[in-house]
Amino acid sequence: MELGPGGYIQWTEHDKNDITPIAASSTQPTTAAQAFIDLEQNPFANYNARWVFDIGPTMTSVGLEVVAHDRMQVRRSLLMQMNELHLLSLMDVPTGLSEAVDQFRDKHLEGLMEEYGKGVSTVDGFVCVVGKKPEV
Repeated sequence: MELGPGGYIQWTEHDKNDITPIAASSTQPTTAAQAFIDLEQNPFANYNARWVFDIGPTMTSVGLEVVAHDRMQVRRSLLMQMNELHLLSLMDVPTGLSEAVDQFRDKHLEGLMEEYGKGVSTVDGFVCVVGKKPEV
């Protein structure tokens, strides 16, 4: 299907450059959560999390007008679900596919589950870019 003249396309992407740990108390450790954030930013060799910054310029390079470019963070009401999603995604990566994920699971997975259970969360950022195809 081709985008028609005057049509819009929206791209919403997880921005791994914009993840922060939060805790119920300032004295609560977030060591495993920070290790998870580091993993998210470099899960595979040669991965560059900064690629999301190219979404708008890529739209422009193919003739679209960027009409909206917004950044947002997960709402606090969804943090528990995001924590569960993070844990599920870690368990879903087959052993041997990513050395970084394997090492994280060995060193930090139990700690991350404990931190999440005690009120720590990792607040994910997202980027949303809307492009418009010019009228003919």
